[in-house]
Formats: sequence, C-alpha cells, structure tokens
Amino acid sequence: DLVRTPPVDGTRAYVGSVDAFARRVPLRAAAMLLRALRDSDARSAARLEHLVASWSDAFAVRFRARWVPVEHQVEHQARAVVAAALHARERAR
Repeated sequence: DLVRTPPVDGTRAYVGSVDAFARRVPLRAAAMLLRALRDSDARSAARLEHLVASWSDAFAVRFRARWVPVEHQVEHQARAVVAAALHARERAR
C-alpha cells in the first residue's frame, strides 16, 4: 500500500497527490464525455452518469472532500504563488 508505506524517494503527501491526480483525470474525462452524450445517447449517458457518481463518491471518501469557500481557495493559491516566486528568487541568487 503506497499510502501507508511511500516509496523511498516519495513522501506520503507526494504519493497522496499522485493518487488524487490519478483518480481525478479519468473522472474529469468521464464527466466531460457525459456532458457530450447527455443529449444524444440517453442509454450510454445513464451508464456513464452512474460511473461518474460512483467515482465521485469514492474520491470523496478517500480524500474526505469538503467545501472550501472560493475566497479561501483564492487566498491559498495567491500565497502559494508568492511563496513559489520567493523560493525561485532565492534559488537564483
């Protein structure tokens, strides 16, 4: 189990982010396909809707998804950008 015992070079946070990314990409692709199929192929759309719901539920359980207000998301992203810029500037010296 990579989450409980990360690879030698990887931290649990790193492995967790890879796990989230690996789950999120196919989920997004399936959701985009569902959008395209919804009007044209009701049978396939119904099956795909079930799959997207199932994957979304599994993601929420695995990562304990919770609502974060948009202003908090923006604040976090802005701080991350500033920290990255400061780090890059320090490394350039």
